[in-house]
Amino acid sequence: MTKSKLHGFTLIEMLVVVAIIALLASIVIVSVQKAAANARDARRKADIKTLKNAIEQYANNNRGLYPTTAPTEGSAQLLSTLLSPYLNPIPNDPAPQSTSYTNYWYYSPTTNSYGLRVQFEELTFGTVKYCKTGVNMVATWWSSAPTCDL
Repeated sequence: MTKSKLHGFTLIEMLVVVAIIALLASIVIVSVQKAAANARDARRKADIKTLKNAIEQYANNNRGLYPTTAPTEGSAQLLSTLLSPYLNPIPNDPAPQSTSYTNYWYYSPTTNSYGLRVQFEELTFGTVKYCKTGVNMVATWWSSAPTCDL
């Protein structure tokens, strides 16, 4: 008389397979999220370049004078009225479900200078997630932000 062998997987084997699949899935999810954040950061860089071009067009049509803001830094949204002939609509931050302009900041206390600051999701300049660019910027504007060539 022969003994029949049971064919199948043990509970331990099934748990190991499920654990491996879960580990692989988590790696994929993290990679996809990082790629999406990098894509949004690339969009932010393009938006800042677009804003700079519109500000320069404004200055070219206004005797070389840049639009000024209040003595405190302001959102790039403040430029929407002034820049509407050159750029409409003003770029909005590409963060998921974002309706604010909080990652794009414009500052211009005088008509011969301006600065734009952008905040990124990924670390782009060492340990900071933001940088500033503009014309005739003063070192104290966003002092901890490095200057970026955008």
